[in-house]
Amino acid sequence: MNQLCTPSPPAKKSRGRPSAAGGGNVVNNILDATERLLQNESHYDLTIRRISAEAGVNNRMVKYYFNDKDGLIFSVIARYCDEVSTKLKTLDAIDPSSSSPTRQIFKIVMSAYYAKPWIARIIASELSRNNSLIKTAYLKRYGREAVARLPIRRVFVRLIESGVYNSKMDLDKAVLSVFYTCAAPAMLAPLASDIDSNRDRREDDEWISYIAEMFDRGALKRA
Repeated sequence: MNQLCTPSPPAKKSRGRPSAAGGGNVVNNILDATERLLQNESHYDLTIRRISAEAGVNNRMVKYYFNDKDGLIFSVIARYCDEVSTKLKTLDAIDPSSSSPTRQIFKIVMSAYYAKPWIARIIASELSRNNSLIKTAYLKRYGREAVARLPIRRVFVRLIESGVYNSKMDLDKAVLSVFYTCAAPAMLAPLASDIDSNRDRREDDEWISYIAEMFDRGALKRA
C-alpha cells in the first residue's frame, strides 16, 4: 500500500524521471489544475488523464510526482490545510481587550475554512469512508484534532487567562462549538443553495455577530 505524501516520489525508480519534469513549478501547475477541476467535478470522477490535460503535462508527470490519483488529491488537501493553518495563526493576534474577541474568532475560522469549501467537502467525504488511503494519510499527518482545533483551543486558553471567559467554562465544548459552527457552512452550502442564495454567510457580518452573541450567552463569558 503506497503511503501518500506531498508530493510523492515515483513508486518505482526504474520508471525514471520524465524528460520534461521541472520540479516545483510543474508540481504547483498540477495542483492548481486539480483544484480548478475540483470546483465543479467530483474527485471520484476525475482521472489522471483529465488532470494532465488541464495542467498541460504528460500523464507520466502526474504519476512521477504523486504516484496515483489518491496521492494527488491528498496533496491538494495538504496544501489547503497549510493555507488554513496560516490563516488561523491570526487567532494569536486577537486582543483580549477588544470589543468582541468571540466575533473575531468566528470570523477568522469561518474565513479560513470557507476559502476553498470544495476541498473542505472532499476532506469530510474521505473521513467518512472506511477504506480510504486519503483518510489514512490525513489522520497520520493531522490526527483527529484536525487543523483548526488546536489553534482555537490556544486562543481560548489565552482569553480565559485574560479574564474574557469564565475560567469554569467547558473548553472542549467551546472549541467544538466554534469548529462545527464554522466548518458547517463550507460542508453544507450545496444543500442550502436555494435558501437566501444572495447572501454569502462567511462575509455576512450580521450573521457572524449573531452566532458570536449566542456563544457568549451560553454562560461562557465572565459573570
